[in-house]
Amino acid sequence: MNMKEATIASLRIYRSILQQLTDDEYTQPLSLLGNASLGQQIRHVIEFYSCVLYTSEFICYDERPRDLRLETNLELALHSLEKIMMDFSTIDQGKAIRLTYSLNAIKHSLPTTIGRELLYCLDHAIHHAAILKIALAADFPNIEVPPTFGYAYSTINHQSNPC
Repeated sequence: MNMKEATIASLRIYRSILQQLTDDEYTQPLSLLGNASLGQQIRHVIEFYSCVLYTSEFICYDERPRDLRLETNLELALHSLEKIMMDFSTIDQGKAIRLTYSLNAIKHSLPTTIGRELLYCLDHAIHHAAILKIALAADFPNIEVPPTFGYAYSTINHQSNPC
């Protein structure tokens, strides 16, 4: 499986989970998430992918536009996931760009590529999937979640092929 296939597979699982939720479940504050909602977690994942897919020359995850509608509008979140999956196939993964970030209020910049940042987004989405999986099991046990959701591909490979 290559990165494109892994990303699409991951986003399809996100989509299948969202399709099982009601609007109220999507926006409900969950104590396990520090009173954040599933929608807030989903918004975060969508925004990171959007930073990479819809950039020109610079990416700054710290200063990304935050669309709060994504955390309260389940249909918009589903539409955004669909758009990311469609647009992913047309992106030039080898394109050179610059990543900007802040540490202690000091801005830094370093060279990267679209492909490298998309790999970061995949890892980031898996991290949030692990968080979502715990919250779903605790608060919405009726939602079907694949057993590998929230596991890094390296962990899945290791578990299926131990040394």
